[in-house]
Amino acid sequence: MDIFASQVPYTKPPAPTTPAQMQAKNSAKEFEAFFLFQVLELSQPEKEETVFSGGFAEEMMQHTMNEQIGKAMAEKGSFGIADHIYGQLLKMQEAQ
Repeated sequence: MDIFASQVPYTKPPAPTTPAQMQAKNSAKEFEAFFLFQVLELSQPEKEETVFSGGFAEEMMQHTMNEQIGKAMAEKGSFGIADHIYGQLLKMQEAQ
């Protein structure tokens, strides 16, 4: 028995053509970037405070780096979170 047989296959939503669709696509990408940033932030190991630790500056640099990595990963679209969110936003717009 195939456990995936009952699942609906994923189809990528169409490219945005209207300003509302472009805004929805951008919002979906921003959400994916924020989500990935949060994953990166939470996956950082605890650092011990030593004489050579960077303190607040090191924390801020790590935070900024995680934010930029999240944005780059979302722009690449390799996770596909934005596509799913965009598809749902299109369905909501059609329903209105």
